Amino acid sequence: MAKGLLRFVPYFLLPIDALLSRLYNIRPLRQGSLLRINFHPFRGKPILLPDGTQVMPGDRVAELHLDNWRANRGAVYPWRMLEVTRSELKFLANQVSELKVKAFYGITLHHALTKRLGFTVREISPGFRRWLTQLFLTGLLISYHPKGELRLEEGTTSLKVKEVWLSSAELLRHYS
Repeated sequence: MAKGLLRFVPYFLLPIDALLSRLYNIRPLRQGSLLRINFHPFRGKPILLPDGTQVMPGDRVAELHLDNWRANRGAVYPWRMLEVTRSELKFLANQVSELKVKAFYGITLHHALTKRLGFTVREISPGFRRWLTQLFLTGLLISYHPKGELRLEEGTTSLKVKEVWLSSAELLRHYS
């Protein structure tokens, strides 16, 4: 992103983020949660996860979202992010039978963290969708992170957007 454009990112991305949350019914997992969630039928190509779960078009999936404001404004200290997210996933494991989803997924810049939590990390095919998602998520990071655009220069992990997947069976195996 061009340096001059960066200063305007919060002014147009934050309202878009709020609008998308309402449009797609993205809600907190629970009161004060670091994770947000929404549900929908899967619309992509079939995916075979490492545990043998096959996610097919039409299968009910849950999309996980990070509450960017909570994660980046001191509500969760960076060194506690893994611990807090594990707690969220344990809560989710206790709810999984009621949710009736085949798998959980997300599109994230934080794929190194999710891999440590048991998620399978997948590349997103090159193209306009990946480019736009990369731009949007990087813009949100700049908008919400206390260091803003400095986070892009100081970070130690790759900020390449990727898909992350965890089957309901794997969630139960890891977190129940």
